[in-house]
Amino acid sequence: MHSRRPAGPLSRNSVCSVGNSPGSIGFCSLISTIQPVADGHDNPTRAAAIPATVDPSNLQDSLGNRMNHLAHIVLAGPDPDDRLGALLGDHVKGIAAVDALSPGLARGVRLHRRIDAWSDSHPAVIDLRASSGPEWRRYSGVILDVLFDAMLVRNWDTWQDVALDDFARGIDEMLADRRAELPPRLARFAVWACRTGLWTRYDDREMLDEIFARLAIRHGRPSPLKAGTRLLDRLEPEIERTFEELFPWLRRRAEDFLADPERR
Repeated sequence: MHSRRPAGPLSRNSVCSVGNSPGSIGFCSLISTIQPVADGHDNPTRAAAIPATVDPSNLQDSLGNRMNHLAHIVLAGPDPDDRLGALLGDHVKGIAAVDALSPGLARGVRLHRRIDAWSDSHPAVIDLRASSGPEWRRYSGVILDVLFDAMLVRNWDTWQDVALDDFARGIDEMLADRRAELPPRLARFAVWACRTGLWTRYDDREMLDEIFARLAIRHGRPSPLKAGTRLLDRLEPEIERTFEELFPWLRRRAEDFLADPERR
């Protein structure tokens, strides 16, 4: 078995059911009213005054080129600005765009980029990518990003004191509360993530197949991305061992980064 979480419909206790009692608006419904203003760039901008429903069937451009969002949020710590900045890391391009953000968001974006660089240069990750074989090597970094989030969910209690369902609910609350700050692609992603229960389902085989299928569409060219779970089939023990070595190392470096008073 490659997933400890069964595929299938979300339960009534899932994140998206929060706030959906009679007379209330659930987080997913709230997020789905976002209509970001198109400014020609995928940088944070205000929400339009007139709400419009985002079509969740047209989300192939919402995932970006990497998909390891959960690890980035965890490593960003408890500060909401750092967490939102961690999510913005794949959506804000260029030094000027980062400098234009508030200090907290900019810090989260910079941490996101450091984490990507630290992870890509870690010897265990380099060895794992090399062992993936020539047909995977060009895409193994993107695929492993996703599978590392699967490992994080699989052994969540090892890494976090907060229950996964509660943590997921907090992410969706944050995205709903700060929806006016989301760039268009991230706004669409927030709808999709909430409606599918993404945060708790990274170790769900059906969800992994969905993620890789959307990444393949986003990539546009022929690639093995759609079959990303085959890499899990081939190298699952090695992937899990690498994550167990990598994640605490990243956590220590992220904590040092955030503790630096010059970054506050």
